Amino acid sequence: LHWKTLALFFSLSASSLSIAQRVDNMVFNPSFEEYTLCPERIDAKGVMNGVDAWWQPTAGSSDYFNVCSGRDCAVPRNKMGVQTARTGVAYCGIYCSQASYREYLQTQLKSPLLPGHRYRVSFYVSLAEKSPHAIATIGAMLTSQRLADSTWDVLMQRESVDYGDNQSQLISVYYKPQVVNDKDRVLDDMKSWTLVSGDFVADGGELF
Repeated sequence: LHWKTLALFFSLSASSLSIAQRVDNMVFNPSFEEYTLCPERIDAKGVMNGVDAWWQPTAGSSDYFNVCSGRDCAVPRNKMGVQTARTGVAYCGIYCSQASYREYLQTQLKSPLLPGHRYRVSFYVSLAEKSPHAIATIGAMLTSQRLADSTWDVLMQRESVDYGDNQSQLISVYYKPQVVNDKDRVLDDMKSWTLVSGDFVADGGELF
């Protein structure tokens, strides 16, 4: 069986503000409530194009679940198990580990991040009941450029390594998310939603 970790309610906010100040979520449509197309089925070759402000950056087909849907993509009962939405009526699902296959979610922020400012990223996950295994190291990465790759595999970036004497080589390296769940904290709760959260200092210009 394939398996998915369901992710819901992404939040990015400035964390250096005092409690008395209002903190705004910088993420559009954070709990996936706004959509243009009601999902019909889970399709391995599909494109998650029905959710406002969200898309998939690779060929890995992230899935959308909503109460408006039929059996496969309905909420709370669907092809991957039973899970109510943490807020509202919708959530998204991604494969986080299936051999080398991966699925991702991507969005554009309301404004670029400011250099030297501290921000907090928060999101919730719940393991699908059809999952034979669980993961720990799911994370969130902020970039200045929109990512787009035709791969079905783990998303990698190309870096040039300079060896001196006019010798260099392009190599593929893993992207480094700013916020990652602790590797010793397995996300295996199938009934409730688990918070993943962390702070980081922006380089400046991060927008996706």
